[in-house]
Amino acid sequence: MHGLYVFVAACLAVCMAMTTIRPHHTHEPNESTSISFFYNPRTFNLIIKQLIGKTTYNCYVVILSDVEKKQVHSDHGLRMIEIKYMDNLNAAVSTTNATLDDFDIHACGHQNSERSPVNYFTLSDTPSV
Repeated sequence: MHGLYVFVAACLAVCMAMTTIRPHHTHEPNESTSISFFYNPRTFNLIIKQLIGKTTYNCYVVILSDVEKKQVHSDHGLRMIEIKYMDNLNAAVSTTNATLDDFDIHACGHQNSERSPVNYFTLSDTPSV
């Protein structure tokens, strides 16, 4: 009789282990953000391009300090600058393409049929918070 209980318990354990439960789906929309960096050697500015979802396209033109213009030429220096300005994106000042250099505007890219116009911002050497 004891063997029967062990056999039934083993069968139940095997059956339950093979059961797959579907993940719970929510009705919330997918959220995505894409960020890329480009050092513009013509203007010595760092371009940060940010795509939020499918419709919001922000371009940040970072005016580098003299020290940062030297640091940008090493991998470590470039990563440190990228991290610094990622932390300071909220301090960016909104601007228009009329106030920016043509080379920076070209590096920012342009809108396409699925996106709203490019939102331009500038950042300069500000202390990290």
